[in-house]
Amino acid sequence: MRYTIGNPRIALEMTRHDVRAALYVPFKILVIENDGDSVRVEYDLPASQLSRFGNADVLLIATQLDHKITRLLDATSPAATL
Repeated sequence: MRYTIGNPRIALEMTRHDVRAALYVPFKILVIENDGDSVRVEYDLPASQLSRFGNADVLLIATQLDHKITRLLDATSPAATL
C-alpha cells in the first residue's frame, strides 16, 4: 500500500518559503507485506528531497519532519512493543 501523509499547515509553511516544495509535500510512504508475516516500509526522508532547493527555512522544516517520521515508524514497529 502506498500512503500519502502530511499536514496541510506544515506544507503551507514550506511553500511560503519556496513554492517548489509543493513537488514533494505531502510525502509518500510505501508499506510492503512480505509473505504475510513481515512488513517493510520504504520512504524518502523529506530533507533528502527538499535539500535540492537550497532554502534553509524549508530544510529546517523538512529535517524536523525526518525526525517525526522516524519516531512514528519506530513507535509502531513490532520491536517497540516488546
